[in-house]
Amino acid sequence: MKQSKTSLLKRGRFIASSRSSRKSSRKRVSIDVQQMLREGRSDSKLRLPPSRPSSITLGVGVTVKFEAGDEIDNDHCTVLTHEFLRCDDAFKEFCKHAEQMIIQGQTRELSYKAYNAYTSFIHHLYEFLMGCHARDAKNTDITNTRGDQRIKIIEGYVMHHAQRIMDQYRDSIRNGTAPSSVNHISCYEITVPSDFAKDFREFRNKAVGHVAYERASTLSLSAFYQKYHKFLYLLYRESIYWWGKRSEEFPNLKEITDFSVTLAEENAYSGAQPRSFQSLDAAR
Repeated sequence: MKQSKTSLLKRGRFIASSRSSRKSSRKRVSIDVQQMLREGRSDSKLRLPPSRPSSITLGVGVTVKFEAGDEIDNDHCTVLTHEFLRCDDAFKEFCKHAEQMIIQGQTRELSYKAYNAYTSFIHHLYEFLMGCHARDAKNTDITNTRGDQRIKIIEGYVMHHAQRIMDQYRDSIRNGTAPSSVNHISCYEITVPSDFAKDFREFRNKAVGHVAYERASTLSLSAFYQKYHKFLYLLYRESIYWWGKRSEEFPNLKEITDFSVTLAEENAYSGAQPRSFQSLDAAR
């Protein structure tokens, strides 16, 4: 059975074809994960034992402590699910544009779309991980510390889990419990680069979170991708089992999935309804 290009892309390998002429046979080129997505071949059958992650509200003035299972915790888990689904959407969007770039060649527009999707993935993955930290700490503000000490705690959390995942894959291969779909053990017998969490936070801030001149000058998303994507992908992949969409029915995210642009009856415009959002202002 043939696998779709998108499926191959997500598994870390993509088969691209080219034609020298109409009569020539297609040449299939296997693009290694280190050269393309660097995401590693993973399989949902490999259940890395998670301590089910947590939840966060960064940048707010009120710190709320909570216990597992209480009302605040339940709301945090809802928000954490939302954040992971946004991360998942962004990654799939990135895969689509990356596939187009490989097949069609790089263009400014494709690079723009791929850049936006990948930085969105970075942003939502970072926020999701901070949410995990918050729930582990049972504190909506993660830590009561500020400044450099706060950054140190957050970066330490990211580094710990990135290395933990690499070590678990390595050990599962050594023990013979890993599925055949994983990469060679050499892909996991490595130490996560010491600047990973720092650079992760910087790109989350400057490549997508804030308007920073470095985005157009000193921040190379291409270099970041080549160096760190493997770790980002495995952090993302491990969380799908717990926080991804589990059934055909979309999850109830409370106020998030209750959002509606349908005009309430008491606020409805008289006469015909506007046909587009652009016409709303004109209707007023």
